[in-house]
Amino acid sequence: MIEVLYRFIANKKIMIAASWIWAAIVFVLHVVQIESEGNRRKLIPHLDKVVHFTMFAVLAFLMYRALSSKTLQQGRNMLLIFFVCMAYGAAMEYVQAAYFVGRDGDPLDWFADLTGTVCALVFARWLKVIPAQ
Repeated sequence: MIEVLYRFIANKKIMIAASWIWAAIVFVLHVVQIESEGNRRKLIPHLDKVVHFTMFAVLAFLMYRALSSKTLQQGRNMLLIFFVCMAYGAAMEYVQAAYFVGRDGDPLDWFADLTGTVCALVFARWLKVIPAQ
């Protein structure tokens, strides 16, 4: 089972596709209006920050796997991923505020996006997962 998982995350094409699919899921989750949002905020405060953190941590990890290689470009790739996630998170907050009624852009959501991105990159680097092929 572990071998299958390693082969899956080592496949660069699968990781590129997974990154794009996850980015699309993140977009949909940012623009969909959730009707019971007010009730959920009362039950679990700041749950949305945890969701933002998790969405961008997964996105950053998938992008890291898609861009990882045996070369010494990993530092540059990590910066690229950070800036892409930073811009994408800011864009999602802007889109929520500007184009969707009942949604608002929250700088703390964007900060949660950045925190998830950084944590995922540090974790991926620490894990020293096998380079994608």
